[in-house]
Amino acid sequence: MAFFRNAACAICNLRVHHLIERFPQLQQHDLEIVTVFESSASSIRQYVGKQDAPFTIIPDAEAVLYALYGVEVSAEKLEATMTRPETPQVIQDAATHGFPLTPEEGSNFYRLPAEFLINPQGVVQIAHYAEFVYDHLELATLELAMM
Repeated sequence: MAFFRNAACAICNLRVHHLIERFPQLQQHDLEIVTVFESSASSIRQYVGKQDAPFTIIPDAEAVLYALYGVEVSAEKLEATMTRPETPQVIQDAATHGFPLTPEEGSNFYRLPAEFLINPQGVVQIAHYAEFVYDHLELATLELAMM
């Protein structure tokens, strides 16, 4: 389960793009991907929906699931993201893939992503809480965990 910031987040959309690219390999390991965005269903259709993801995307504009999983909001970590030396390149990569920096009105700008690997019995095997906006579980880690 992957929690993202908001549907217009360029960096979040880049991660979705990467998940779509790796989906066939992840699916071979019976990994089911569920993503959550702190956005309305209409925002998701407008932004993330353009990618036609082959996995579940859940709107959670009220952040109910975010609260259940303890997904963080941090102005400090967002500011730290902006000072990381690789941030301009990540932003450029997102724009190159068609995901420009776009504000989503009413979104929680300080939300950080989080990702969880949950086994078929519902037990969390890996919990990854981001230290900065584009801090995600390595896709190779997911594949190794499924072996």
